[in-house]
This record gives sequence, structure tokens and C-alpha cells, in this order.
Amino acid sequence: MPRGPIPTGSLSFGRRTEDAASEVIFAFTRLSLGLVRVYPLRMSPGSKPKQRAQFFRELAQLTAAGISVNQAAKVLGQDWRDATVRGAVSQMERGLAEGGTIAGALGPNLNAMEHSVIGSAERGGKLSQGFRHLEEYYHLLDQTIDRVRGALLYPLFMLHAAVLLPALVSAVTSKSSIPGALLTRLGWIWGALALLWLGGKWLGRLARASTVVDRLLHALPYVGSTRQGLALARWHAVMHFNITSGQRIADGLREAGTATSSARLESASRAAAKAVDDGSELGAALISQRAFPREMAGALAAAEFTGTLDTETQRWSRQSMTEAAYLMETSSKRLCAVFYGVVVLFTAWQILQMVGNYVGMYQKAFEDLGI
Repeated sequence: MPRGPIPTGSLSFGRRTEDAASEVIFAFTRLSLGLVRVYPLRMSPGSKPKQRAQFFRELAQLTAAGISVNQAAKVLGQDWRDATVRGAVSQMERGLAEGGTIAGALGPNLNAMEHSVIGSAERGGKLSQGFRHLEEYYHLLDQTIDRVRGALLYPLFMLHAAVLLPALVSAVTSKSSIPGALLTRLGWIWGALALLWLGGKWLGRLARASTVVDRLLHALPYVGSTRQGLALARWHAVMHFNITSGQRIADGLREAGTATSSARLESASRAAAKAVDDGSELGAALISQRAFPREMAGALAAAEFTGTLDTETQRWSRQSMTEAAYLMETSSKRLCAVFYGVVVLFTAWQILQMVGNYVGMYQKAFEDLGI
């Protein structure tokens, strides 16, 4: 069977990390600079989308070919070079040998969306489709992140040049330590970017538990729409596989809400689930929750009436994935334009400051000469 290239990098997948893609806007400096990240020695939900897409693609290929998951685990354990992935595969083998489910065996290495999709797909006999959907999700996310990273390179280069060149000229004219001056300025840049990254990560974590913070982030231009697009893509994926596997709608709503990593959408999903438990129809329960887009809720209401919820949730899942990728790319370009404008203004200020230093230096020299 033809196989893709064998990943050799780290594949660390953090239960609390929703998927690398939801932090693209808030942690875009981390993505562009490729800052070093320390991962635990196990596969956890915060891995790079490219590696994650490869992992699920291979599982989808093997299971679609009729190979049992036990055999697929043996193949993956032999082919992957990364020790963290081999450890996760070994854990899956042990869990299956003990009579556990696939989702349960992989549980510690999956985020909420993946656990729900794989668990529902397994119960509904659509395991390869579940793996394929996750592969498509992360593949699209990886492509978008690459474009975001590329768009950020030039503004970041300009920022470094604007900060380092005046420091270099100042060190030369004052005959001070050039390495010391440059390292000090680099410390300022990287410290500011690190604070931006940590602040975005902290806010993202707060938004998973606090509806107030989640609403504030949702109100931010570009950022809010991007976060909601990604959250809804995960919501629809979980709902689709829950419906196709014949699970209770209310249970699917609760799982889908958890998978969003958005306190606002999770609260709305739980409220809708309670309404369904009380006898309400899915469409009416969703329409009553303002957190859900009216167009989406109306489409699912019509699909419920016609008995096509399975196909409609699949359509919305793919549409949400595409829209989320578009929003990420568009938002990143606009944020890059803003960032670039700030860098240009900062550069102009630094040039004026440098010219002022030169003028002051020549004036002092003329004064010393008595001119």
C-alpha cells in the first residue's frame, strides 16, 4: 500500500489544547518564529497539524483497506520513527488487547473533538470515515498555517531590522560592545513576542471555561470570527458522527459543545441538550440559542424535519472547515497589514532618532573644533 513520508519530528498531541489551529491568531508570532516548544514524551492533542494529519491519514488508509485496528497499530508501530508516536500506538495496542474501545485506548492522546469523532465513528461502523475526516481537518489547517506563517515573515524581518540597525550604529559610534547592544535589543523583541504569545494562550484557556472571556474574544475583529469558525467546524464534525452512529441527539450536543473549547458554545449546546431532553426538537432548541448562527440552526431544523440530519451535518462540517480556513487566512493577512503598519511607523521613528544622533554627533564635533 502506498504510504506518505514518514514523519520524523515531535508529535506531541495537550488535552487542554484544543487543536493547534485555534491559537493561530492569538499565537501567530509563535507560528511565524517557530519558537522552541517543549512537549511531554507522549502523544498529546497539541501537535502540529501536519503530523496529526499524517497519523490519521495512515489510520484511514489501513482501516479502509479492511485491515483491523490491531493490525494497523502494528504497522504504525513499525513505520513511525518518532518515539512519542510509537508509545501512543503501543498504548493503543495494550488498550485493545484489554478489550477496550479504540477511542478509549487512544483516549489520553486525543482531544475532545477527536475522542468524540472516533468514538461515534467506531460505534456507527464508520471508523475509516472518522479518521479521514480528522485527516482532512488537520490537512486544511496545516496548509492555512503555512500561508499565515509566510505572510508574517516580512513584517517580522522589518521589526528586527528597525530595532537592531539603530542599536548597531549607536554601538559603533559610541565604541561600546556591539554584541551586547544587539543581544539587549533582541531580548526586547523576543520578550515582547513571548508575552504576546503567552497572553494569547492564557486568554484562549480562559475562554474555554469563562463565557465572559469567550464573549469578549468573540467581539474582537477578525479574532472572534476565526475562533467561532474553528469551533463550529469541530461542533459539526462531532454532531455528524454522533447522528450517523445512532446516538441520542442530546448526548451528541453535549459532546459537540465540549469539543468546541468555547465556553459560550458549550453553554449553548448544554442548554439545547436540556431542551431536547425535555421534548423539544433539535432545530427549535438550536434556534433559541443566540450563540449559534441563525442560518445554521435553520438549516438543521429543516434537515431534522426531512430526515436528512446526517447529510446536512456533514455538509455543514465541511463548509465550516473551509470557512474557518478562509477566515484564518483572511484574518492573518489583515492582522499582518496592521502589524506591518506599526512596524513601518516604528522604523520611521528609529530612522529619525538615528539621524538625530548623527546630527548631534557632528554638532558636538564642530563645537570641539570651535567652528
